[in-house]
Amino acid sequence: MFGSYRVILVPSFIRPLPLRTSNMEREEVTSTSIRAIGYDPASKKMQVEFVKGAVYTYSDVSEEVYTALMTSTSIGGAFAELIKGGGFPYERTE
Repeated sequence: MFGSYRVILVPSFIRPLPLRTSNMEREEVTSTSIRAIGYDPASKKMQVEFVKGAVYTYSDVSEEVYTALMTSTSIGGAFAELIKGGGFPYERTE
């Protein structure tokens, strides 16, 4: 036979949360993991679009941190150190 399959019933009132979308302009970057980055200084929000397609929005990012990231010789390394290491709140938006 083909083995056994498990069927999981989910109540109809449980729905996945819709992803928030944004029309923040993003600038393409040279990186093996990040495709583009956008920043809104008024809200201090930064969007990061990854090569695999996911987009995350990071909050409370100062203009200095954004500038340091964008001028880094390694965008991926700077992202890991400054953004992930900085503990900025984030959410998947696309």
